[in-house]
Amino acid sequence: MPGSLIATPQGEKPIETLVINDEVLTVGGRSEKLVWVGKSHCCVRPNRPDDLAGWPIRIRAGAIADHLPHTDLLVTAEHCIFMNGGLIPARMLVNGVSVMWDRNIHSYEYFHIETETHTIISANGLFTESYFDTGDRRAFRQTGQIATLRSIQKNWDKDAAAPLLTSRSQTEAAWKAIATRAGIEGFEAFTTTDPALHLILPDGTRLYPSRQSGGYVIFTLPTPVRSLRLVSRANRPCDVKGPYIDDRRTLGVLIRDVLLFDASRTRKVTDHLVPPEPTSGWMTDETQGQGWTDGDAALHLNTEGPSTLALEIIGGGPYSLSQPASQIRWAG
Repeated sequence: MPGSLIATPQGEKPIETLVINDEVLTVGGRSEKLVWVGKSHCCVRPNRPDDLAGWPIRIRAGAIADHLPHTDLLVTAEHCIFMNGGLIPARMLVNGVSVMWDRNIHSYEYFHIETETHTIISANGLFTESYFDTGDRRAFRQTGQIATLRSIQKNWDKDAAAPLLTSRSQTEAAWKAIATRAGIEGFEAFTTTDPALHLILPDGTRLYPSRQSGGYVIFTLPTPVRSLRLVSRANRPCDVKGPYIDDRRTLGVLIRDVLLFDASRTRKVTDHLVPPEPTSGWMTDETQGQGWTDGDAALHLNTEGPSTLALEIIGGGPYSLSQPASQIRWAG
């Protein structure tokens, strides 16, 4: 964001003053010319999850190591910090104390500076990345002189200055090291394994399971039903297990079989297996033959009378009972 100080051969300069052909210093002490400078504007949408709302992330002075950064640094959620030999999105390092969502800023401009090849630069003394074009260049307005860009959309595996680190095995240690410096012992959500599973009928009636049998949750439908909603608790793994988990899907329950016993016949319902509609509440799973709800999924049954619905639930939870701000466990 404006005010961030970028290392150049002439000393640190605010990012908003840099123009095409200016030189910046890289992690290896080399100079690289800027080939493009872009600017965009963000209006925060506070009703969305923090990492999707647009809140900027404030990295406090000394959060990463002594004097790193040397002053508070403000970046966007997906901007990467160079740590442990790779680039980690800032959102995966948030601990609420030394790396935090800045909810005092609801609207802001932010800048990207691009070198000929993707490289590691210094912002407020902290190693971070130059702009990496993965397809979002049109979201930015070019500043200064017009640049002729020969580059095409980049690939992390082939074109990045360092590996993108997003797996838990790569990011949890970095998160814990930063948290420890801030006096935080860990991340601990108050959870339950109960999905609070129920159906909502077309007239708004809530229908709870009548029993469980052989791995199936059984519902008794007393009247003909064309369609209904399958509702449960739902959480994103990154909110329940920690921000160093790069899984931002809202997951309710994982279902393998849906069986309907209607009059004298038994049939399978496959709403959870067909390519899901955006508003269906279903999402496909990595394993074929099963699907996740997002906590509110549609089932189309078209029954002609009283019937029995059996759901084979094979996954889900834990589900958070606490707000993210209360999930920090302090040392001592």
